[in-house]
Amino acid sequence: IKVDMVNRAWKWIERQWNKLFCKSSKTENKTDKYNQLNERFEKVKNVKYSNDTTKIDYDSNYKPLDTTSYLNCIGFVCYMYNISASYSVSNFDKYTQFSELKDIKNVNQLQIGDVITWEYESGEVDKNKKPIYEYHASIWKGNGEIWECMDPKGVRTRNYQKYYDYMNSHDMKIKTVKYFRFKEGNK
Repeated sequence: IKVDMVNRAWKWIERQWNKLFCKSSKTENKTDKYNQLNERFEKVKNVKYSNDTTKIDYDSNYKPLDTTSYLNCIGFVCYMYNISASYSVSNFDKYTQFSELKDIKNVNQLQIGDVITWEYESGEVDKNKKPIYEYHASIWKGNGEIWECMDPKGVRTRNYQKYYDYMNSHDMKIKTVKYFRFKEGNK
């Protein structure tokens, strides 16, 4: 009985904490945007990662198909939004279907479907001993999670904060994080 009472009390505390400090997963995830993106995600959630773009299946407009066996991060973002892939994470601001969100101060301001681009140290240096940077793109799923395609695991859901902390603690210091929002009606 004591264990049951403690468990009930803990669940009550958890609910109160979430009401005060967290977005409700039930309300945040029940949006048309979430449902559309999650439906597309489910079609490719077991797709493997490949940086070789010739391994990715496209339609005639260079849009990645859900029948592909491979994607990379930018191909995944393009697939999720059903747009043509041009493969330039470092120049993601040139994707005219998205507008850059320069006023985002923390992830709590993101909306489901916002694209997050990362520039981080690869852990290697060039001949002048300067860090070599790599880029990654992911999509805000909500409730502290992102949808992404990354080496070696492929398409998956990941905790944003754990990813951020991991990158900064493994010689891959994050240099820049940018946020972008899809402009509705741009396909």
